[in-house]
Amino acid sequence: MRAHEDYETLTPAEKMSFGHYMEQGIHIYTNFFKHNEALPTKIDGVDEAIANSLREMLDTPGGRAWWAENQMRGRLREETYQSVNGLIETVSK
Repeated sequence: MRAHEDYETLTPAEKMSFGHYMEQGIHIYTNFFKHNEALPTKIDGVDEAIANSLREMLDTPGGRAWWAENQMRGRLREETYQSVNGLIETVSK
């Protein structure tokens, strides 16, 4: 909870722990999107639920600070950054 409130005040170890938590969440949510697209019939409402959960995870002061730092470091695939940024832009409008 502290990380979501103020990422910059975390120790390096806390930042690493929070970062792993955030990365795993992004991988899980983006995999849900991918698998729902692959189904013969998409499950209604899943994309919106995933988008809301992902937005909630990233739409905090600490989540936004971590996301900006992570993008500079380039730890994820470029396609992941593009899809998550697109989702954030879509949801925040």
